[in-house]
Amino acid sequence: MDEKFQLCTDWVGDIPDSASEAVSQPDVTISNFQEGGSVLPNTTTDQLNLLSVERGSVSPKARPAKWLHLLSIDGGGVRGLSALCILRKLMEFIDPENPPKPCDYFDMIGGTSTGGLIAVMLGRLEMSVDECIEQYLILQDKLFRRSQHRPVTARSTVRPHYDHVALEQGVKDLLRSRGLAEDTLFRNTNEIPCKVFVCVTSAGSAMTKVLASYYRRRGSAEVYREAKIWEVVRATSAASTFFEPVTIGRSGRRYLDGGTGANNPVFVLWREAYDTFCQSGRLEDDLNCLISIGCGIKSFKPSGENDVGQLTKTLAIIATETEETARRFLDSRPKLYDTGTYYRFSAPSVGDISIDRPEEKGVIFQLTDHYIDSKEVQDRMLLCIQKLVQRVRTFWYH
Repeated sequence: MDEKFQLCTDWVGDIPDSASEAVSQPDVTISNFQEGGSVLPNTTTDQLNLLSVERGSVSPKARPAKWLHLLSIDGGGVRGLSALCILRKLMEFIDPENPPKPCDYFDMIGGTSTGGLIAVMLGRLEMSVDECIEQYLILQDKLFRRSQHRPVTARSTVRPHYDHVALEQGVKDLLRSRGLAEDTLFRNTNEIPCKVFVCVTSAGSAMTKVLASYYRRRGSAEVYREAKIWEVVRATSAASTFFEPVTIGRSGRRYLDGGTGANNPVFVLWREAYDTFCQSGRLEDDLNCLISIGCGIKSFKPSGENDVGQLTKTLAIIATETEETARRFLDSRPKLYDTGTYYRFSAPSVGDISIDRPEEKGVIFQLTDHYIDSKEVQDRMLLCIQKLVQRVRTFWYH
C-alpha cells in the first residue's frame, strides 16, 4: 500500500469480510480503531457497501454524531472534465485499485449546468467517475456541434447558438446505454438513494429553482411527479447563451440553466440539506464533510466594451461570481474550514478555456493534473479523504 494511505490509519483487529458480517457483530466497538485514522488499509467492495446499509436501514439514533456527506459541482461547460478529474483522484485515494462510486459516499449531490449533468450521472444513474468521464466526452461532442454556431464577436448578443435536439438525443442515448427507458423519471423511489438536485432558472421569473430526485416541500409536486431525466438535464444545461428553454410538466413551466444565479450551487446545497436531513436545527451538528468542486479558476478579466462582446462578458461574469460565491460561503461559515469539514477544489487557468470548446479536453486534463499533483492540494485531499471514510469506520460501533 502507498505510504500516503499508511500514514492515514492503522487497523487494530480483523476487518469484517462483508456488510452482513459487520452489522451482525454487536461486540465490535469504536475501540477497534486507533484515533486519528480514517482510510481503511484493505478496502473491499463489501466494506464500501456498508455505506448504503448505514444510510438506509440504521435509525438516526444509531448514526454517528457527524454523518452527513455533501457534494457540490459548479457549472462550466466542457470544463466539467476538470471537476471530474478532481473527483476521480479523491475516489482513487480511497481505493486506487477499485475506486468507489461517489453515490456510495455522498448523501446529496447538487450541481448547476454541466455540473448538474454530472450530478445526475453520478447520483441518479449511480455511475462511477470513469464511466461519467467516458459519457461526458461523448455528450459534449454532441452538445457543441458547430454546424449552427455563430462565432463570438464584439457585436455578439446573448442568444441560443446550439441545437437542443442534439442535447436531448445525447441524454436519451445515455439512458438507453444504462438499460433505462429514455423517458425514465428523475424522481428516485429507491429506499436508499443518493439524493440529487440541479439548479435551474425559471424562464418567467428569472429566479433560481431546484429540480430534485426527492420530494421537497418548497418545490412543485407536479414537476416532481412528471419530470423526466432528459428534461432535467436539458433544463439545467439550457444556458440562454447556447440552448432554448425546456418545458416540463402539464402546466408548461419553462426553465433555463441556473448558471447566472447559482453557477456555484453550494448555498443551494446547504439549504437543501438543511430542509432534507437536519433534525437538530443546526446542519453543522450533522455535517461530516462538504466538498465543493469548481470547473477552473479564471484569470481573464474583461477589459472594456470595445474589446469584449456581450456573450463573452456574460460568461466572464459567471466565472467570477462562481469564485466569489465560494469566498462568501467560506466567510459565512469559517468554522467549517477550521474543523476540516469544508473543502473547495478548483484548478487555476482551466477557467480561461471557453466552455464550448470540447477540442480543448487535452489542455483541461493537463492543467488539472498539474493542479492535483501539487503538494498543497494533495495534503488537502488526504485530509478530505479521512473525513469521507470516517463514516465507514464509525458505523461499526453499531
